[in-house]
Amino acid sequence: MNWINKTFEELTSRELYEILKSRAEVFVKEQNISYVDEDDVDYRSLHIFLMEDNRVTAYLRAYQDGDDTVKIGRVLTLVHGRGLGTELMKHAIKAIPERMNCKIIRMDAQKQAVEFYKRLGFSVDSKEYLEEGIPHVEQAAGSEDIVFRIGGDEFVILTNSSDENYARHVCEEIIRHNEEPISWEDREIPLSLYVKMVRYEGGTALRYAEFFTMLQNELSNEYKRTYGVGKPL
Repeated sequence: MNWINKTFEELTSRELYEILKSRAEVFVKEQNISYVDEDDVDYRSLHIFLMEDNRVTAYLRAYQDGDDTVKIGRVLTLVHGRGLGTELMKHAIKAIPERMNCKIIRMDAQKQAVEFYKRLGFSVDSKEYLEEGIPHVEQAAGSEDIVFRIGGDEFVILTNSSDENYARHVCEEIIRHNEEPISWEDREIPLSLYVKMVRYEGGTALRYAEFFTMLQNELSNEYKRTYGVGKPL
């Protein structure tokens, strides 16, 4: 198999287009996941993929997540039953240390894929209980609202309403679940949810990257104001 390892700058326009097309086909169409795919992480990632008949049939990206830690994400195969997933991961485990500063490889795996990654030598150390917050976010949203993930445990409810009372009600519906115990590895852990209301009053549509940056800035500034992060002692 002719595996390709390229940084973002090394990708051709066709390769980039086919990567994005395959990611949309698997994660949006097949798995029905609503999320911001173009999250700027691609710029600093090593893209590992297989091209067959001008299609990207297997793919993942790897990016630095600390001085000597690399994180893998967006793992996909278009064709099942050929062992492409195993071959992709075996190649990535060899190729990543050759191109990146890497002593540890981490990834976020879906529960149904955990055993597959264990067979490749990965161990489970993730905080699964963070996923327990997802139903509370979805339940608080109205039928016309859109819920999508912007980070590991960060979510957005996007509404077209300009009614601040409605937005405030949604926030209250989410945070009222704070301190509710959730079970994880035979332990009871209190749920902790943080909510920020953001209004967009622009006259034009926001691109995903602009919207994502705006949310990050708003949340970061609010967090610093609330918890005193960055204030001198």
